[in-house]
Amino acid sequence: MIRTAALTLALLHAALGCGNDTPEGPSSELVGDARALLEMVMGDPATAALADVDRTVEDGRPVRAAELLRAGGIPAARAQVERCGDAAATSPEGRTLRRRAMRAYEARVAALELYAAALERGPVEDTQLVDALAAQRRADEDLLAVHRRLEELVASSRGAPARP
Repeated sequence: MIRTAALTLALLHAALGCGNDTPEGPSSELVGDARALLEMVMGDPATAALADVDRTVEDGRPVRAAELLRAGGIPAARAQVERCGDAAATSPEGRTLRRRAMRAYEARVAALELYAAALERGPVEDTQLVDALAAQRRADEDLLAVHRRLEELVASSRGAPARP
């Protein structure tokens, strides 16, 4: 199943700590980048569409789920790739995090394409479906790592004075 952003983000908020890599805290520029990128991640337009796909698959309607992916989930995931590319990041680490998120979002689109193709064939168990789900899981793990780092940066700015 696609179990994407909604569940992932809810678990992240519950599980993340407030670590900080440097004693003086991240620069204000990096914190600003982290806040902007985190807002972009949290506003992922694909979240609701992919949840609908999950429910449809759980209901045993894989062909309908593929239609939902093609009509809503994949276009929304592509829109998130564009939003990520448009997100402002001025610090070196902010730009690195944006690139990491961009690669993960692009990988998610490719995984969703594979998933839709597998679902379109109906209730069939095969390696194409397994591969599509594995690709989706890897993309989600990459997005989770980026999100975790963004949360750490924002949280650390609350406990330590930001560097100029």
